Amino acid sequence: MPRDDYLPFGTPAFSEQEIEAVVRVLRSGWVGMGPETIAFERELAAYVGAPHVVAVNSCTSALFLSLLVSGVRAGDEVICPSLTWCSTANAALYLGARPVFCDIDAETFCLTPRLVLAKIGPRTKAVTAVHFGGLATDIAALKDALPPGVAIIEDAAHAFGARYPNGQPVGSSGHLSCFSFYANKNLSTGDGGAIALFDAEVAARLRSLRQHALPIDAWQRFQHPTTILYSNELTELGYKMNYTDLQAAIGRVQLARQEGFAATRREIAQIYREGLDHMQPRLQLQKNCTDSAHARHLFLVRLPVESMKRSRDEVVLELRARNIGATIHYAPLHTMPLYCDGARPASLPVTEAVAGSIVTLPMSASMSAADARQVVEEVEAAVGGGSRSAARKDRQTYGFYDRLTAEFPSQVIVDVTEICNLACIHCPHPQFKVSEHYAGRYLDEGLNRKLVDEVRDFGAGKTQFIRYSSSGETLVHPKIYDMLQYAVDRSGVFVTLTTNGTLLNEKRIAKLFASGLHLIDISLDAVTPETYAAVRLHGDLEVTRANVLKLLGMKRRLGAPVSIAVSFVEQPQNAHEVQDFGRYWREQGADSIVIRRLHSAAGGAPQIAEQLRAEDDGGVRRPCLYPWERILLSPRGDLTFCPQDWIHGSIVADYSRTTIRAVWQSEFYRRLRQAHLTNDYSCHGFCGQCPDWKQTRWPGQGSSYADLVQDCLVTPSVVENDEHPHGMAAEAVEE
Repeated sequence: MPRDDYLPFGTPAFSEQEIEAVVRVLRSGWVGMGPETIAFERELAAYVGAPHVVAVNSCTSALFLSLLVSGVRAGDEVICPSLTWCSTANAALYLGARPVFCDIDAETFCLTPRLVLAKIGPRTKAVTAVHFGGLATDIAALKDALPPGVAIIEDAAHAFGARYPNGQPVGSSGHLSCFSFYANKNLSTGDGGAIALFDAEVAARLRSLRQHALPIDAWQRFQHPTTILYSNELTELGYKMNYTDLQAAIGRVQLARQEGFAATRREIAQIYREGLDHMQPRLQLQKNCTDSAHARHLFLVRLPVESMKRSRDEVVLELRARNIGATIHYAPLHTMPLYCDGARPASLPVTEAVAGSIVTLPMSASMSAADARQVVEEVEAAVGGGSRSAARKDRQTYGFYDRLTAEFPSQVIVDVTEICNLACIHCPHPQFKVSEHYAGRYLDEGLNRKLVDEVRDFGAGKTQFIRYSSSGETLVHPKIYDMLQYAVDRSGVFVTLTTNGTLLNEKRIAKLFASGLHLIDISLDAVTPETYAAVRLHGDLEVTRANVLKLLGMKRRLGAPVSIAVSFVEQPQNAHEVQDFGRYWREQGADSIVIRRLHSAAGGAPQIAEQLRAEDDGGVRRPCLYPWERILLSPRGDLTFCPQDWIHGSIVADYSRTTIRAVWQSEFYRRLRQAHLTNDYSCHGFCGQCPDWKQTRWPGQGSSYADLVQDCLVTPSVVENDEHPHGMAAEAVEE
């Protein structure tokens, strides 16, 4: 049974002692860097076995300053692993140097001398060795392997309390060793970091650099008032990276409690190991994860993803749904645009395999043995068994398109606004507008950028297109042209826009063309003004048709490389005009004619829903294609699985707090797909009540909108189509 409370992956273990220490410093009147910091540095030095420790405001600052004093400059190269937090690489970028990523060992998840040597070049100035998860890499072996003049910086953010293979504490190697005291670290002061080193002159320089490179810091000026007369002379650029006595007071207590913390972490690790060792398929734990030399900041598990039916991300989301704070350390840096600089990412096969299968289980000194045992139980339940072959067979049984994958959606729909300017008789918008769900929202432009960037990063070869639509009229959104431009420039996929055409004028058309948009889809639904007025209560066909003709004329005149589709939702009031509609718009030069089937908007249009249910012949209900094909971002910022949902029954997650990729690979989506395959909607009542499944076209039953996107730049086409967001056509969702 899932926990009642959420168990985070790492929380600090604070007691009354830390609180008393903070109160003591507050009452002293000196809370900045001063006597507590000096005492903390001295105690840290004794603990890690180094003559000097310099406390700073973060491990990021520690890494940056360590590279700086090691002589790293613009144009130099710094070798580091890709499986690490971004600070490891960013510290080099801050100095104008280039991070060069090396692969890792498949058992330790750390770099090795051999892997580092494979990346050594004439510009290599330093190697940043990460003690990943708390397992110390062999620094002595690395030093012996490196050519003279290449500095070693130790990223020991995970490794406070760890020991090298030679048994000595991390920090005692003689190299610059950088620690983190962030909130979830083994020793936590809320934030902060430190550098352990042997060189007294370098330590003195670091102490100066951390506080603007001033020759005398604030505490020294306070102790010796006359120094104010000569303490402001600067000889180099410094930084504001100092520690504070408030933090140091917490740190001194935390340092004294490390033995107990380490014992608790080791007990948790042993429970994990004993509980997970018997699981089938077998999980891989980080090497030496229960050894005394391991700091166990993270407890890392590799899932056998190739033999599991669920993906790694689905397992993580399932654990979180069960109140187990599993997480992922980390996405590999070498695949990220910041570090690729437009080039193709280097091949790091072990890093990529580990990053795609690794999971971090909760680990902290504030956990209990009972917590750990419950984590084991929930991991067993979340990982489960089975084979991916069953999922592939399901897709083949129903003839799913080859382009559909469980990794990322084929179609990403961006619903930009709730505001509309028409009232269509088959559309639930009038009821929606008076419901508690309506607020006249516009999609936040920042969420659009996040979506586009995610499609760029994870949708390559998977996402066919991004479609801009709305619960209203897309062109109402004040930032729609900027959003389209961003999508075209950054996504790397086909971009389409659906509009009702009422707002098209020469200026707006020119902006659409300038955005580089690939396809404009105008929903019209009629040939004669009388029929148009019957299906669109506030519409004027003469105005709208003139707008669309202007669009087609400007396309021809300007040679704009955009396809124009006109669409028609077939319904009783306009069915007699279907043939004339296609004939007329082909003659006017439309690239594609789209004939859409009438839907009930997932039950949101009651009369249509009743009609479809009455037509049910009792046959086997086939699954809807949506859970395998598309996802929608709503104007309120939610990710939803049904683009026809007017009652907010298909909301999956707040996009500001997650990603499309995580949701698409989640346990929720796995269950949703299974519900459709088995006709068991006990957990998905929204889908169970929807009568629109009979309108779904499957492969071999005619062309779809996806086929239109595939073919529209090649040849004009007539498409009979069942798909459209929020009803039958974009304009159907407008006032």
